[in-house]
Amino acid sequence: YYAMLLNKETEKLYRFPENLSTPGKNDNIFTDKQGNIYYKGYLKGEQVLKLSPETMTIEGLLPDDIRFDNFSVTGDGFIVYWQGFEQQQNCRVKCPGGRIYPISDIYTFVFNGDLYSVRDKEIIKYETIGNNELKEREICTIPNDNTYWEFLHHYARNTMVTNGNLEFDGEKCIVLERQISIDNLRTSKA
Repeated sequence: YYAMLLNKETEKLYRFPENLSTPGKNDNIFTDKQGNIYYKGYLKGEQVLKLSPETMTIEGLLPDDIRFDNFSVTGDGFIVYWQGFEQQQNCRVKCPGGRIYPISDIYTFVFNGDLYSVRDKEIIKYETIGNNELKEREICTIPNDNTYWEFLHHYARNTMVTNGNLEFDGEKCIVLERQISIDNLRTSKA
């Protein structure tokens, strides 16, 4: 079998070369604002791969000796990667220009293409400057104190639900009147 890529706008179908690492059906796949596709694959080891659909070229984005379990991508193509699957902490951010930033905050997440983290009870937004720099800006204070954070996208409201009882819209974090079941949010985008 061959892995295929479909451009929904042009309805063109592309076939991956046979010797190329392709995303698995259960892999996380991300896109940036330019339409580039990011997935976990193998070159000289495990790697975050960037596929440009326009040129059908693939490049590895992390240094060869980096070990990571999972990753996410901002709208500007900044790669956030970490070890471990539960808490997204002690992350590193690889800028498109090559610079790597460590983020040692409690939890790091991408929402609406922007990068955020939780530090103590503050939500920090990382603004991108050019293709090689991040600038921190404190966005809001989280009303509750917690030792474990879980941010899940609430697609119907375009917000992030935190631990089932807080809602973050990109600018403020509020306490919800009633608990939202996190399990239901994982299985449905509506």
